[in-house]
Amino acid sequence: SVETADLDLGTAAGQKTLDQRVEKAVRSVCRGTSVQTGSRIMSQEARSCLAKARSDARQQVAVLLSNERRGG
Repeated sequence: SVETADLDLGTAAGQKTLDQRVEKAVRSVCRGTSVQTGSRIMSQEARSCLAKARSDARQQVAVLLSNERRGG
């Protein structure tokens, strides 16, 4: 999960901070689920995990921002 209570999502700075937190969370989740190969090159599994996690996060952020714009 990503903390958002302290962010003003109506500002570019708040949205940038949210994006940074989401990316950190995505990498943390995918790092824990991928097999380490001893190489800096990401495995297909790791790339797939990152893509799915980012896609899911974008959908959730879009809903969050939509709710924010409506005063929610």
